[in-house]
Amino acid sequence: MLKPNCRVSLKKEDVDFISRCVGMKPGDVKGIMRLLDDEEHGQDIIDTLLDKEEVVDRMFEDPHSNNQEIFTESPAFFFYVSTRTVFKSIGITSKTAADYVASVLLEFRKHKRMYRVSDGDDREYMYLADLVEAANKEEPFKRYLTITHLGHYSLFISGFFPESIERRTQPEHWRNSPGLRYYEALGSSAFWLASQHRLAKQADLTETLALLSNQFQLARLALNDLSQNYFEMERA
Repeated sequence: MLKPNCRVSLKKEDVDFISRCVGMKPGDVKGIMRLLDDEEHGQDIIDTLLDKEEVVDRMFEDPHSNNQEIFTESPAFFFYVSTRTVFKSIGITSKTAADYVASVLLEFRKHKRMYRVSDGDDREYMYLADLVEAANKEEPFKRYLTITHLGHYSLFISGFFPESIERRTQPEHWRNSPGLRYYEALGSSAFWLASQHRLAKQADLTETLALLSNQFQLARLALNDLSQNYFEMERA
């Protein structure tokens, strides 16, 4: 079950980068690393450091080249800072929501993971309609995984490949494919249904999933900004 894990996955190299950006002393790095294990007080301080303009400016001073090493070596760090940046710019202020979506992006880097409901699932879903059909047939736990994946997949595809979606709706295209509104409607509904599930409550995700449902279009536009201005992805 996917959870917002990017902020708690920081490595020493990430902390070194942050410390250089904000002018910390070398000895401060050990203290920051200890904060990662302090669930009560540490996260607020880590969040403050991750929001520093110096960190964002340094990471994206040349969006299409200088951040490639961070993207490759520290993807959790990269995805959180970049997602948090575009979310804030469009009015989504929740750190947990940014972390959750960043965790989705991190998962979808894995081979064919975007087509599978979970890491251990061999079945691949290429179309949203197939996910909807599968969700209606599953037992409660698998249903929750399938519904949330429907939200993840809808947000990812519509956020990173909106031009491809719209192109396939044109009359000259061989398929009568749905447009962006379809992805937004299904994705928003999926996140809402997931937010009402008891497993979301147990994982403390009710508020985050409900927010992504209510602000799905904004989240999609933020990911479009992320794709266009922070790193390149091969277009479908």
